[in-house]
Amino acid sequence: MHRLKELAVILIIIGFLAYLPSLFGGFVWDDEDFVYANTYVKEFQINKFWSENAIAGRGKNSNYYRPIQFSMYALIYKIAGPNPFVFHAVGIALHIAAAVLVLIVITIITDTTIISFFTALFFLIHPLQTESVSYISGHSDPLYALFFLLSLLFFIKRDERMLYKILSIGFFILSLLSKELALILPGIIILMALSLRALRVNQKGEAIYTNNKIATSSGSAETPRNDILFVAIFATIALLYLISRFTFLQFSDIALFWKGNPYGEHFVTRLATFFQNFFVYLGLLIYPKDLFMERDFSVNIVTSLWNVWTYLFLALNASVIVIYVINKNKKSVRLFFFFWIAFLISLIPYTGIFLLNGIFYEHYMYLPQIFFWAGVFTLIHKYLKKLRLLKVLMIVLLLLLLIRSYARQYEWIDSERFYRQTLSYAPKSVRIMNGLGMSLAEKRNCEEAIRIYKRASVLSPRTPNLYHNIANCYVSMQKTDEAEKYYLKALEADPSFSFSCIALQKMGKPKSSCIISQKY
Repeated sequence: MHRLKELAVILIIIGFLAYLPSLFGGFVWDDEDFVYANTYVKEFQINKFWSENAIAGRGKNSNYYRPIQFSMYALIYKIAGPNPFVFHAVGIALHIAAAVLVLIVITIITDTTIISFFTALFFLIHPLQTESVSYISGHSDPLYALFFLLSLLFFIKRDERMLYKILSIGFFILSLLSKELALILPGIIILMALSLRALRVNQKGEAIYTNNKIATSSGSAETPRNDILFVAIFATIALLYLISRFTFLQFSDIALFWKGNPYGEHFVTRLATFFQNFFVYLGLLIYPKDLFMERDFSVNIVTSLWNVWTYLFLALNASVIVIYVINKNKKSVRLFFFFWIAFLISLIPYTGIFLLNGIFYEHYMYLPQIFFWAGVFTLIHKYLKKLRLLKVLMIVLLLLLLIRSYARQYEWIDSERFYRQTLSYAPKSVRIMNGLGMSLAEKRNCEEAIRIYKRASVLSPRTPNLYHNIANCYVSMQKTDEAEKYYLKALEADPSFSFSCIALQKMGKPKSSCIISQKY
């Protein structure tokens, strides 16, 4: 236990140093809708987050339902106001806390601190994590992962006290209310209930973990009836949550967002595309060179399952199964197989079984990294103990990852730099152009901002935000006639666009057809 505390302190120190640059970042992209321009966040109207979509306080519709995340934002805003430093500090603290829990949970599962420490360390500093840690609106990932890991921790310790069972269920609910992706937890719970009792076996296949009634030389153990009931409770909660999200908590039809796109219309297309993306994710985990948002603009949509990516995916997993069957009495192989299956379960949301708001985001790997790295270090931890050269290589690799993380954070902490870097990879992204224009306008560079907005309006002439933001620039340049013209163009694109209605009203030129919500 003392050793575990020392390692936890090391992780806390490294985590703070690793994300020091992010503390000095500002608001960027969706932070406007999620935080500083969200009326419900600013006015601490927490009750609204439980019955409305997450960005209703911004006068917008979405299918996000994140009451815990947005209640956290509201609390921070009430205490510190629109201070991005505090928001970033909280996000970093959540991520570090999640890493410490990774250390604890993996230590319990493997009974080996070298596996758990390196798993937690790679989870902590990997550059892919910047999308969740350096981006305020991305803090739902460390938040839901924190509750997710607490639920796992108390599930593992469930036989010690009844309270732990209650806590495990409670933290699962909190994780669900932080982010929908926590729905995978019952799958991990079922995997644990079936295999965790049989994981700790020695090289001869003799059971060495008898706390939960393992007593077989093969390392197998029956799952008690009370575990079946416990797992059923998790599954029921997940099912009730899904029913709620597809009925009274479904605030918008995400299928409309994908209308006309083959990815959104056919599950086979989404699954085939996932098999391709699976290897891109593996590549980024191992070699995180090109990191950027808006990857949907560069993802190749695969329409047929009969392709090389499907064959590779099936071959890879078949190989893992064969290795497990041949060597299932070896503790390291059993553990690796457990982590590999958990890794695959954690990727289920991205297979296309349900439509998401995007095809490919780097933050999709936030939680799956835990199981991936745990599997990797389960295989090589014996060599880490013996080979000095491998230890040196690991230190060099960690330093390289840290440097890459710093470089990525440098792009995140300045909104203009972030948008320009993203546009270099996704030059036709209208929302990134709009974000760049807003960043330039904030820096009083309205002439360039207007050029960016107009370029975006050519690509998307029915997007009212672009015309509205052009008008705002003209207002700041005291060109009221031009401003009025573009506010009206925004309303032509979308007659219900209340922001332009309000702007015209403030100019003393209200448009009679405008319908303005009393909230705004």
